[in-house]
Amino acid sequence: MPETDDVLQQYLSDHADYEEGDDDPRGYGKRVPYIGFYWRNIYLDESDREVSIGDCGGGFIGFMQSNKWGYPERQADDALVAEIREVVSRAITEGPHVLEDLWGVLERWWTKNA
Repeated sequence: MPETDDVLQQYLSDHADYEEGDDDPRGYGKRVPYIGFYWRNIYLDESDREVSIGDCGGGFIGFMQSNKWGYPERQADDALVAEIREVVSRAITEGPHVLEDLWGVLERWWTKNA
């Protein structure tokens, strides 16, 4: 049975950042690619979906729920949201390291939709 939006949201919130001492391959302190000082909820439910993806430069593509900086931004389409849900659901089963896959998912989508 697919996880509810609340379950996915809570998991993302709990694991968006690396803990001190964790291996951080990109050096941003973020396991989930998001633009901003802290994680902001994204809504993956079809009824109230609001998933904004932005490019803050330097190859950093991430979730951007508050664009205070005027960065280029796009709204996620159905295919991207489905892929995000799949990655987060898999992470719930296999572990938070799977959330690293979101970096590639968002980068590929951004490039494809340029």
